[in-house]
Amino acid sequence: MRGASGGRAGDAPRDSHGARHPVTVMAERIVDVFVGLGYRVVEGPEVEAEWFAFDALNMDERRFARAADRAFYLEDPVAPDRRSGLVLRTCTSPAQIRAMLGGAPPLRVVCTGRAFRPDPADATHSPVFNQVEVLAVDRGLTMADLKNTLDRFAASVLGEGTPTRLRAHRFACTDPSVKVDVACTACHGTATPPDAGAREDDREDASGRAPEDAPAVPCGACGGRGWIEWGGCGMVHPRVLGACGVDPHHYSGFTLGMGIERTLMLRHGLKDIRDVIDGDIRFALALDEFPPRPAPPGSRGTRDGHGGPDGKSGRDDRGGPLGRMVPSARAVPEAEIIPGSRAVPGARRDSPAEAVRETETGTGTGAETGAIVREAEAAPEVPGHTGTEAGSRAGATAGAEAGGGGGGGLDRSRSLRRRIGHALAGAGYVETPGFPFVGDTMWEALGLPPDDPRRTALRLANPLDPRRPALRTTLLPALLSALALNLGRGNRDPALFEQGAVFIPRPGAGSPPSPPAGRRPTDDQLDALDAATPAQPHHLAAALTGEASWACVVEAARTAAHVMGARLATRPVEYAPWRPGRCFELLVEETVLGHAGELHPGTARTLGLPAGTGAMEIDLTAMERLTDRETP
Repeated sequence: MRGASGGRAGDAPRDSHGARHPVTVMAERIVDVFVGLGYRVVEGPEVEAEWFAFDALNMDERRFARAADRAFYLEDPVAPDRRSGLVLRTCTSPAQIRAMLGGAPPLRVVCTGRAFRPDPADATHSPVFNQVEVLAVDRGLTMADLKNTLDRFAASVLGEGTPTRLRAHRFACTDPSVKVDVACTACHGTATPPDAGAREDDREDASGRAPEDAPAVPCGACGGRGWIEWGGCGMVHPRVLGACGVDPHHYSGFTLGMGIERTLMLRHGLKDIRDVIDGDIRFALALDEFPPRPAPPGSRGTRDGHGGPDGKSGRDDRGGPLGRMVPSARAVPEAEIIPGSRAVPGARRDSPAEAVRETETGTGTGAETGAIVREAEAAPEVPGHTGTEAGSRAGATAGAEAGGGGGGGLDRSRSLRRRIGHALAGAGYVETPGFPFVGDTMWEALGLPPDDPRRTALRLANPLDPRRPALRTTLLPALLSALALNLGRGNRDPALFEQGAVFIPRPGAGSPPSPPAGRRPTDDQLDALDAATPAQPHHLAAALTGEASWACVVEAARTAAHVMGARLATRPVEYAPWRPGRCFELLVEETVLGHAGELHPGTARTLGLPAGTGAMEIDLTAMERLTDRETP
């Protein structure tokens, strides 16, 4: 861990490095493991038709997983008192269904992404979390193949020799089904923390040996069991195969699913998921690209087995391990948010437009922008980028044709998003993923007019918080809230970014059909399911405080465009929530893809942000589509 210190938040030395979020890094490492084993990466929508989310997975209406306290259902906009047939997916398994519908066996696919359940946040639960799911379908696959894959997976992400065990369970989509446990990474399966004897004075006699009747001190991570639950897996149920048009008499398959936050917590000995999800930049900076793991048995760690990467532990006044395990906040430096985007000391620009023109013409920023480009181009690549996302049946089919069911690797969209993340982190931005829930209060704070299309949002029939019943149409609400949170905790001049899906209703879209379970729907039914699913483009947003922050966020957008092979143009415009005269449209080929500039003073004041705060948001999906047209 770099630069750990025990001082107050905000008193750390300045440096130029940001960080991608550890969950993002963990997800990528997991994906790379399976790409190396010949798996193809697929994705699917976060808002799904109930048929994909439940029926195709052998979950009928009586299944407890479909209860209102187990899944977020979307309102029917025509009749708000009834469900729309759409749901926030409770796991990433629907992406596997789309993959099987789009390609014939043999199939080997891996999917990572967000899932949602109406669980209030506590030490072990979050309403928004990330999962990895793996699917293999071929002739003759057995539980032995599944166990071998699990062991290789555990060794790759948790360490060589990490033991796993299987416990019988029951899942609707698999038969047989098992839960997966791994040996506790804190006590390494001994059921007591490594330093239990050394730290308990009353357990030792004068000779330094523990008396025979001394009570055992259970490991705080596993509760003395020696094992921690990791996830679930099993052989794909024949009814699930049949629903996807796969003959279960000729093919078998296995699937496994794990929480990515849980995997990260197991790897680093963390016990409270709120430290992972709450948006404090110190967490991402402390685990930046994963420092050394907790010490092995025999070394002095923490009394309760909760060892951080530096062998320390402890909770600050917010109840998280940020007091000692995570270093004090390291502020983004004054001159290097994006190289070249801050004014040279002593220099002065007469207007925002002049500064934007400079970045367009290259005056004063060419060398520095080159540094950003080199950072993006240095981002790790995964071989075999020929696969295609399974967000639709057509996409899955294209992937099967291009890379085959058993290979293909990482698709272009994910590769580009990785490179953008690396570039912004290298420029001093810290990734802070946010929850997608939003309410009218935020629209008012952003100053959106009553007829602004961003106010037209999908609404939950059973929101966890009645004040935030809608799904985001922009990334700014959560990102600006995270910016205010970090300022409130003393993190000086934070610069944040997020990449993620937004949810855009389709005008006139009807309710999705409900095809019979157990057999493949017709093509017309599948087309109707896709047509009823809302658009969910990926956006990029960035926000920061400090001098000339509006120019910095324009340059951040330009960096993303360069990674995608697009030339970004800007044009002055008035658009909420930005300050008139310091707001710019972001265009590629005369298509408006987003906006950037300085927040309106009233918006900044309402959200608890300082005057001059800069923010940017751009549609990555639309930009990728435009650059795809140019690709021969």
